[in-house]
Amino acid sequence: MSDKPVVMLAHPMLERMGEALAATYQVERLWAQDRAALLAGVGKEVQAIVEAGEVVLDEALLLGLPQLKLIACVSVGYDGVDVPWCRAHGIEVTHAPGLNADDVADHAMGAMICAMRGILEGDRFIRAGRWADERLRPFGSLTGKQVGIVGLGRIGERIARRAEVFGMRVAWWGPRDKPGAAWPRAKSVLALAQASDVLIVAASATADNR
Repeated sequence: MSDKPVVMLAHPMLERMGEALAATYQVERLWAQDRAALLAGVGKEVQAIVEAGEVVLDEALLLGLPQLKLIACVSVGYDGVDVPWCRAHGIEVTHAPGLNADDVADHAMGAMICAMRGILEGDRFIRAGRWADERLRPFGSLTGKQVGIVGLGRIGERIARRAEVFGMRVAWWGPRDKPGAAWPRAKSVLALAQASDVLIVAASATADNR
C-alpha cells in the first residue's frame, strides 16, 4: 500500500486524468474491481472520488468509503451525485462551472449551421451520386436571421456572441432578467419562439426548468 492519499476515478473516460494524479496520489479505479472487494479493501482508504457524471454514486457505495471527504466533479453540474445527502454526511462536492461553455457553444453553432445550410443533407446527396441528375433544395444564409436563446447563462451568452459574428440578430428569454445583457429579452418562451428563425435551448437540466 502506498503512503500517498488514495483517490478513486469513477469512469474509464477519466483515465488520462489518472495519469496526471498519479504523481501525487494513489489512483484507484472504480470500474476495475469488484464492488465487494473494493469496499473490503482499498475503499477504506479512499479520500476523494473524481467523476464526470457518467456513474451514479449511490449511498451504498459512499457509506462503504469511511475516509471519503470529497467528490470532485470535473464537469459542469452534479449529475450522478446527491449533493445534499453528501454534505449531510461530511462529503464536500465540487464541480467546474463554465469549464466546457465554449465547447458546447461551438457545438450548438455547428448544429445550427448544419441545419440551416444543409451540410449533412448535402453530404449524403453528393455521396449517393444524386448530384448529376437532381438539384438539392435551396438553403438560406444565417445572415439576418434571428436566433432565440432560452437561458442566457455562460453557454447561452457564448452562443449569442458567436451568432452575432455570423450576422444574426439575437434575442433571449430566461426566468430572471439580466439588466446588463447585450440583447433584448422576450416576454416569454413562446414569444421568443414565434419571433425566431432558430431556437436554441441552453437551460440547465433541473426540475424547475422542466
